Amino acid sequence: MRPAYNEEENMRPFCTEIAAVLRPTGWAFEIIVCDDGSTDGTLAALAGVRADVPELRILAHERNAGQSAATFAAFRAAAAGSS
Repeated sequence: MRPAYNEEENMRPFCTEIAAVLRPTGWAFEIIVCDDGSTDGTLAALAGVRADVPELRILAHERNAGQSAATFAAFRAAAAGSS
């Protein structure tokens, strides 16, 4: 889980490095990133990464709500999918 705000350039390395470490383990995993109303191309970058990292789940806030709100949204999404 990760909040992201105006991190367009960091999203591909972040997601691909996590996937590269976890895939060989055979564990089921999901990478959840909550775009917190970025004003750059963060959301588009995440959408582009999903082709190479299908484990990526993207959440998005329409406007910036702060790091805590974005983290909590990602946590709720992860908890909801774990049943």
